[in-house]
Amino acid sequence: MRKLITHLSTLIWGIGAIAALILNALGILPETALLPMLFLIVCLFVFYMVAQNWQVSSRMDAIESILKSNRDRLDSYFLEPKVLKPRIRIEDNPRNIALWSGFRNEFSFFNAPFTLAYEDLLPNFVDIFKDTGIRKVRILVFEGKTDEQILQYRRRMERLTVFTNKLKSSTSETIIREKMQVRVADESYVPVNMFFLGTRDGFSVAIMYVYPLIHGDTPQAAFEIHDEKVVNQLKAEFDRQWENSRPLSLDELFKS
Repeated sequence: MRKLITHLSTLIWGIGAIAALILNALGILPETALLPMLFLIVCLFVFYMVAQNWQVSSRMDAIESILKSNRDRLDSYFLEPKVLKPRIRIEDNPRNIALWSGFRNEFSFFNAPFTLAYEDLLPNFVDIFKDTGIRKVRILVFEGKTDEQILQYRRRMERLTVFTNKLKSSTSETIIREKMQVRVADESYVPVNMFFLGTRDGFSVAIMYVYPLIHGDTPQAAFEIHDEKVVNQLKAEFDRQWENSRPLSLDELFKS
């Protein structure tokens, strides 16, 4: 319809110009009025074409804006996973220092075995305690009720004690007392999985050891989790268990 109107308008102006010439040839339209009439018809046609081009240009701008918006959405959808870290990443070497570096504010241990912390990763945790960007380190251990659970708890506490005293020899007892808080959950439920919580580059991160990828309390792989919903659920579980646990005096860990 729009094309029909455009062509019809062009025909009307063309017919108008031809009619003016015919009327002039028949003597009806005087010579003095012919040129002004043709000039007026041409001006009207030019004005119409300019208006049409302006409308087309406006429509093209609107289309381009829509395309750009859609392109930005597609870029965000397809490129974001390449720019940001994946929501869950598998680390087949839990001893990788990069996995444990760059944390700020708080760092939390949930049911940690301490098999790597007091050996391979000790220098990294020394840096964590020395770092002024780390305000608090919370450690939650589970005692359990069965003989097997209590034995596991004692072994982990032995490693935690060695870990704490090695930290003291590399930093200072004052720094450790300022930052470290330890609590013991003595309920019968002991989680089979273990995780760590922290903030890196302004984003919440969780590192998780998952059964059965743990052999004799030694993790064989770790999952680095950046998914906000999952990390928030882990935080909620940590806070719930933390509130229901009892404080452990650091004096017990500083025993020689």
